[in-house]
Amino acid sequence: MFDVGKNFLKGKVDDSVLCEAASVAFDLSTKHAGSNSLDGSGNAAVSASYGVAAALRGRALEAAEYAAYAKVYSDANYAVTDLENYADEHAWQIATLEELIDSEKSEKGLL
Repeated sequence: MFDVGKNFLKGKVDDSVLCEAASVAFDLSTKHAGSNSLDGSGNAAVSASYGVAAALRGRALEAAEYAAYAKVYSDANYAVTDLENYADEHAWQIATLEELIDSEKSEKGLL
């Protein structure tokens, strides 16, 4: 799935391939029931798969949110109710976004 998104951005595959991959990813993401265990590993897997599906549909913010859920769920189920648990992930996401923007600007000679 990741290769399809990467190849789409590089112009190696067209919209129809991306749409098919997004559809398959979304379908797969809805097949897992999650987990009732305290470690939250099942829920982390569900959130991660939803994140991939959202990314392939071009929903970057939704993908980032699910990635953060997956990270926090991997610590413990109860951790998702405390916003402080998202601080590190949020900071990393913002820093990464800024790096991507700077890289894009640099490639276009805007820096």
